Amino acid sequence: MDPFVEAVLPLAPALYRTARRMTHRQDEALVVTREALARARRDLDPARLAAPPRGPMFAALWHTLVARWRQEGRAERDPGPETPDVLLAAALAGDETELERAMMGRLDASPDVDIAVRHLAERERFVVLLVDVENCSYEDAVEAMTSDLDTIRGLLLDGRARVFASLFDYARRTSGVHPSHR
Repeated sequence: MDPFVEAVLPLAPALYRTARRMTHRQDEALVVTREALARARRDLDPARLAAPPRGPMFAALWHTLVARWRQEGRAERDPGPETPDVLLAAALAGDETELERAMMGRLDASPDVDIAVRHLAERERFVVLLVDVENCSYEDAVEAMTSDLDTIRGLLLDGRARVFASLFDYARRTSGVHPSHR
């Protein structure tokens, strides 16, 4: 098997989950994931494949998202022949409903948790998803965001505080149902 595919295949669901939570759309998340995989295949040093390349893979995802945001409004383009479609196909094989449930299952304790995370600024949301949902280390988050540790800690602290505040309001509501679900 291709060393890139072998090293990255276990990370593909986490990349997709994070892209899905960042874009809020399944179709766009698939495109972003494909583009991030293609970027990583092109840019990742093969020596980094010995250990799971979480930091570099999430860096590819982050840079792909930022590039798409900068070009918002343009027509979707085909990621091209470099896209490792075999990797994405292997990760996404199976029933789509079951796949979506499995992919998104890491943050579904309550719709309120998802809503609270969704309302974070992109940088905060990405760091919270990496560290608190995908269990990435701070070092992986530093590499993914091409930031320093203090910035990552600050983004994580602010993001967690906003999620906590949102969930505190949820806990105080008598009906326990978020207004968007009424």
